[in-house]
Amino acid sequence: MKLREASHFVSADGHDVEGILHGPLVSIQPANVVVLVAQPGPSYGRMLELRALREIGATVISYGPDSDLDEVLAPIVNVVPLQWLAYHVSRKLGVDADSFRRDEPRYAAAQSKFTL
Repeated sequence: MKLREASHFVSADGHDVEGILHGPLVSIQPANVVVLVAQPGPSYGRMLELRALREIGATVISYGPDSDLDEVLAPIVNVVPLQWLAYHVSRKLGVDADSFRRDEPRYAAAQSKFTL
């Protein structure tokens, strides 16, 4: 989601391991890049099975921590590389990741109609 927010020219979705295998897998296209967060723990083996997405033609990149961080706490740490990816993509595409497109009149008008 953060990649989508930071660089609205990029379509990005996040899924859990079982979620992707039981549905969204069919929407993955050969030109897609799939980033796997391969956290050591009970789900690690299942996560590595997602490398099968290469058979579709997708580029599959995986990363995980070097430590034995508890799987329950891992999302707090594992999100950092994804934040960096979002930042660098937004910079490369010339998008202000913090603007939420308020610098574009239509989006500014729409966002003026509600508060968060």
